[in-house]
Amino acid sequence: MRREVSVFGASGFIGSYLCDALARRKDLRIGRYSRREITGFSKWEILDPPLGHDVSIYMSSESDRLKVDEQSVESSRSALSSFEALVRSTQRFVYISSCAVTKAELSNFRSENGTDRLELEPYVLKKQMHEKIVIDNGGLVLRLANVYGLSNKYRGTITEDIRKQCFSDEVSEISLRDPTVSLNLIDIQSVIELLSNSIQNDVDGTYNVASSQPFTGMKLLEIASEVSGKPISKSLNCDNGKPRLLAVENFDVVDAVRDFCWQPRSQPTMLRSYFARKC
Repeated sequence: MRREVSVFGASGFIGSYLCDALARRKDLRIGRYSRREITGFSKWEILDPPLGHDVSIYMSSESDRLKVDEQSVESSRSALSSFEALVRSTQRFVYISSCAVTKAELSNFRSENGTDRLELEPYVLKKQMHEKIVIDNGGLVLRLANVYGLSNKYRGTITEDIRKQCFSDEVSEISLRDPTVSLNLIDIQSVIELLSNSIQNDVDGTYNVASSQPFTGMKLLEIASEVSGKPISKSLNCDNGKPRLLAVENFDVVDAVRDFCWQPRSQPTMLRSYFARKC
């Protein structure tokens, strides 16, 4: 008997790759769910999710990154209750989170009545609340580092910006606003391999999904320059302000490698292939 794997967020970047990979497996039947009206996908509402699944893989939204206050958190309680109902009704629940939760992204200090305060972004706060629900109900949380791959559904990342420069006729030198920034990257194929393995795995808890090989912006530029033949700009414009934390530099993936019989691919190799392909 085939198990049904329900992918929530199936029309997105990671979801699209995942559904294509799972569809090749004869032991699984794939349910594709999207919050938008798309042919071939089942539309669902966050306040009224479909319940009762064998395996659910839930892609958390990265919608807004505006600051949140207590009132807006309170207004989301109904959505959290619906999310918990979905988790509890699923035999095996896999939640796709972010490395930002490990070392929460913090805004700059702002003074209020003489007191400095740090605010969590809603992107991080929402994931923290979702993660707690999943873990409390025996589910699996996978915290992803910066994922890159060829797709027209996932734009605006550092890797995508550099890749565009490789093919742009208007750009003669490759540059990056802050080449000193350090971030952890992982390619989409390595992510999909781990997700596929996790369906057969009964392990619960929280795991990191990353390359365990941090990159500086300058290293990315060097790989892109090697592939494209374009020199690195000598007038790199470093941002003097505090750059937004893009990833946790030392993102330990030892547990994921051990418990999921998985190994991330060589990122220098994957990045060279990525920067060399035009789509």
